[in-house]
Amino acid sequence: MGKTEYLVCLMLTMLIAVAIMAGTAIACQPCRSKLDLEQSLKQADLVIVGKRIDYDPAEKKPPIIKVNVIRVLKGEIKEAQIEVKSWYGMCAYGIVVDDQVYVMLLKKPFKMQGAYTAVNGGCSVTKLLVKSNRVSVGVRSLSIEDISKMINMKP
Repeated sequence: MGKTEYLVCLMLTMLIAVAIMAGTAIACQPCRSKLDLEQSLKQADLVIVGKRIDYDPAEKKPPIIKVNVIRVLKGEIKEAQIEVKSWYGMCAYGIVVDDQVYVMLLKKPFKMQGAYTAVNGGCSVTKLLVKSNRVSVGVRSLSIEDISKMINMKP
């Protein structure tokens, strides 16, 4: 192999390496737009008040979390505990919560997946922290009953 061919191969290898690294650097795409609460509730298959039961502050970016279902606001579920998709590799497209109580807006699991997912690939309201039976949505403070009424309103 001549010097010119060697340099061409070296340059192509370097270009491929740069392309691969650039592809992984921008793997987590931001949402182009995000659904508001009303749109998120409408698209959700399941809305629950729940608490993560496998929280470990030392664990970074778990792909799936276990959630204890405290109350169902929308949908039907028989299980007292469900699995919910949280991190997709390094991307927080799922439900990312600690061990506090949250209202969680979920989509049914895909047939082979088995875990609930966030509405609209995470480009929505995914969860609301519950404090004293109320949640904050922007500047609004809503009770759990307010959320339930929003769900049951006819368009």
